[in-house]
Amino acid sequence: MSILNFPTNVPKPSANMPRKRAARVNSLTYGDGYSQRSGDGLNSVADSISLAWPSLPKEKAAIIDDFLTERAGEKAFYWTAPRAATPQKWTCATWERTPIKNKTGWDRITATFTEAFDLDD
Repeated sequence: MSILNFPTNVPKPSANMPRKRAARVNSLTYGDGYSQRSGDGLNSVADSISLAWPSLPKEKAAIIDDFLTERAGEKAFYWTAPRAATPQKWTCATWERTPIKNKTGWDRITATFTEAFDLDD
């Protein structure tokens, strides 16, 4: 099964997106306070990005919501992060779609994309 691209027919998310890096580390502690650490696996540092689309027409919000629902947090997709030269693989297990008060037909979407290191394309 091929990996899909994140929809390009929707606006880009807001520019101020926190990008977090988390390192998985194996650690052993020995007597006398000595310890040893090593990275957990080949891809021991993974990025996650908190995204926001603050004001989308409901049709555009539905495109994003439907795409993420179909991917169900388990299937990776390609998306190019800000300041990245090439698309990377991501998953999204958490997102929220909220109607905007006093703006009928408009929604806000927030999501967290987590870097994926799947072997298959």
